[in-house]
Amino acid sequence: MKVTSHIKQVVAGLQKAPGFTLIMILTLALTLGALLAAFNLNQVVLLKPLPYKNAEQLYVLKQNLHQDGIDNIGGQSEGGQIAMYQASKQAGYESAMLTQRRGRITSRADKPVEVVMYVSHEYLPLLGAQLVLGQNFSATDKVTDALPETVISYSLWQSDFGGASNVIGQSLDFDGVSLQIIGVVNDNFRDPEPLSFYGKSRLYLPMAQAGISEKEFRNASRNLVTVQKNIAKQSLSPLQGLLDRALTQSIESSEFAVDFKDYEHRADLAPLTKVIKGDNPFISLMVFAGALVLLLIAFANIVNLYLSHVIKKQSMLAISASVGAKPKHIFKHLLVESLIIVLSASAFGLLLAAWLLVLTQYLAQGSINRLDELGINVMTVGFALIVALVLSVVLAWVASKSVDHERLKQHLTASGKGTQKQISPVLRKTLVISQVTLTGLMLFATSTVLQATLKMATKPLGINVENVYSLQIETGDNYPSREAKLALIEQLKQHFLALPQVQAAVKSTISPIRKGDFSSPFIDSEGNRLGLFGFNTIGLDYFSVLEQPILYGRNFTQADIEDKSKVMLVSRSVAINAFGKENAVGESMFFSPDQGFEVIGVVADHYNAFTQEKYAGVTYFAMSPMRLNLMLKVSDKALFNKTDIVMELEKVDANLAVLEFLDVEQTSQDLVFKYRLAAWLSGSLSVLALLLACAGIYGVVSYGTQMRRYELGVRMAVGAKPKRITMLVVKDAFTPLLIGILLSIILGLGLYTLTSQYSDAVPVPDALQVGASLILLLGFSYMACIIPVKQILKSDLISALRNQ
Repeated sequence: MKVTSHIKQVVAGLQKAPGFTLIMILTLALTLGALLAAFNLNQVVLLKPLPYKNAEQLYVLKQNLHQDGIDNIGGQSEGGQIAMYQASKQAGYESAMLTQRRGRITSRADKPVEVVMYVSHEYLPLLGAQLVLGQNFSATDKVTDALPETVISYSLWQSDFGGASNVIGQSLDFDGVSLQIIGVVNDNFRDPEPLSFYGKSRLYLPMAQAGISEKEFRNASRNLVTVQKNIAKQSLSPLQGLLDRALTQSIESSEFAVDFKDYEHRADLAPLTKVIKGDNPFISLMVFAGALVLLLIAFANIVNLYLSHVIKKQSMLAISASVGAKPKHIFKHLLVESLIIVLSASAFGLLLAAWLLVLTQYLAQGSINRLDELGINVMTVGFALIVALVLSVVLAWVASKSVDHERLKQHLTASGKGTQKQISPVLRKTLVISQVTLTGLMLFATSTVLQATLKMATKPLGINVENVYSLQIETGDNYPSREAKLALIEQLKQHFLALPQVQAAVKSTISPIRKGDFSSPFIDSEGNRLGLFGFNTIGLDYFSVLEQPILYGRNFTQADIEDKSKVMLVSRSVAINAFGKENAVGESMFFSPDQGFEVIGVVADHYNAFTQEKYAGVTYFAMSPMRLNLMLKVSDKALFNKTDIVMELEKVDANLAVLEFLDVEQTSQDLVFKYRLAAWLSGSLSVLALLLACAGIYGVVSYGTQMRRYELGVRMAVGAKPKRITMLVVKDAFTPLLIGILLSIILGLGLYTLTSQYSDAVPVPDALQVGASLILLLGFSYMACIIPVKQILKSDLISALRNQ
């Protein structure tokens, strides 16, 4: 028979069983869609090369102040970073410095706030960025020297200049500095995440325009980094030694050497691929593993359903066998049928996967890097075809093995009881054991993930940020002195308090909850390390407005601010970690030997998901004008939003701008979104696995009970009691179920013990959740036994014996 004729015959047969065909395709399509989406996510995260030239040779260079076996990585002094950059260049290495900030295009009437990346001239060529127009920055000997020029992004070129080709040579004022546009970056270039702290850069400016100094060592920035390239196929040791020496010499030769005398200065080189991936590989692999187990559970259902389908069409198979069809011909027929079903399901699965990927991009933006690269591609389609082929072959092989070819040829002439073909009891039990074991393992795994993620996602904030906005204010050059800035922030506070929509206005340097951190290492009076802690400068009503209780001591007073008193408050975690006690009032903490502060109060901790792994606790100082930030508590966010706030700012001074605007409550939710997403995924996977297992086991057990109709009729005929018959059926059905549950418990505990050896963060699975799910599974199985048995017992004896 020709292939096309064979396919037409198979399609015609499937059309005669639309219910069976639809269930098969939909079940496979749902699970294949999840698997294909998970595969595409893993392909981007794990397999797809980074879109940068020689990415495997690139490292992110930071500074490490090492003391007493503890690393403090991430706070880069400008002088130290410049020294390492210059030393690597002189030794023949390639590197580029960068720091991302925000500012205003002051040449435009509306003076919009834009994200800018300050870079050394090597940055764009080092990463392989292509320009659609113009040229790269002019090379300079020192990173602190540069011409007043800018390279703009493709999006800014389109939005502000209409894509005009004569944009090269035009001028643009940024934060009051006139710059000449010399180039336009290709639209497909992206700054490496998470180095692009504030999102996509709209402009690129020379590093010199950021105002960095090779003599600045005290103020450290976590946003100032270097992309360092190592020589191909060369050990990292020579570069590491070179950078260590450059950093150490620069600090020891500075006037701030005494501040760092107890630290060992090290260069920290982290592979760019590792920095970008972060913990994403673990998340993506967990999703893929869950989707794969889900497919296996569903496939067990499919096998059972398909075997039932094969049993029903045994008359057609018998005719084929009687006219000379060999086992290989029957296998071929079943393979074609399986391929048509699975390929159809794969097509719908690809559509579902495409939708799931779009949904993932929308929901998880900012939680997982490189999400914009997700999408169905050739590799995903190829994976779908491979999975379809494997599933089809396995399905056809299992079905063909269930067919007794010799007995099949006797089917047309055979009569009497016992000739009806059934699914092998051994195969039925194997399907049940495998489904229960896989479902149990899935429940164990998802329960563990659920416990960990819910703990992070639902952790109390410790402060009340309902209806609270935070705005960082840019003053320009109109308020140069400390006194002028303090007067301005007080004026803004009083202006907003006069508005009926505003309940409170609080001065601070940063929002208590944000993506980013201000932190510093502290020492005691003898120079011993106390720890790395966050810090903030605040107004007098900060704690009362946020409802953050003071546990010991007192708050700041107006006299503390006016006299510039060397006093501070600390959170409970700082007190415990630095001094081993909650009440640290009277203790002292030092930034450096000549910068000490007395602790006058201890406040309760608050939770910031972004910083909780970086340090424990926050230190608080009296309000400083180093960075002007105002928090507003409003009566209703719907009636007073960002637009209203900007209008009110302009009433005070039209030159003021908001560089950072945060809905603090929404920010707190955004920062834990990845945990909520993981909890939602793990919960959904466990529910789907449980539903698929319940449906599959119900079908297998119910089918097995129905196929024992003749046997049960015989037992009834010889006087067996209904209760005994029921117990017999339940016992036979529950044996593989209990075996599967026992295997899942043994394997689950084994995996938990193994993973716990490598991480203390693995929580114990919720026994109640897992137990309740397994009880539900047993309940469905019991119903699958009882319902058909009750039907058989209610029928008359002759009917039971006549209908095996």
